[in-house]
Amino acid sequence: MDRDASGALVQNAPKVVVALMVREVLREGGPYVNVATTGTGVAHIFQNGEYIEASWTKSAVEGELEFFDAAGKPVILVPGQVWISAVTVGRAVTWQ
Repeated sequence: MDRDASGALVQNAPKVVVALMVREVLREGGPYVNVATTGTGVAHIFQNGEYIEASWTKSAVEGELEFFDAAGKPVILVPGQVWISAVTVGRAVTWQ
């Protein structure tokens, strides 16, 4: 559940879920970890009841996040709500 722009509770129903494999970047002065969201890496994309192992690329913080399949073709995400979760490299992504 989440609140929409009017403040009403609505059910989240993502059309696409992406697990974005990212590097950890340790920050000084705090008990938290940043993740690198520029560069390239592996992405696990779930949409239309299918799994796509892909790669991601983003050249700058303000840049666009792009996904490519194993053949190097762009992965077009299904229109609708998209959830992207940053998962640090070395951790497993599993599903049923």
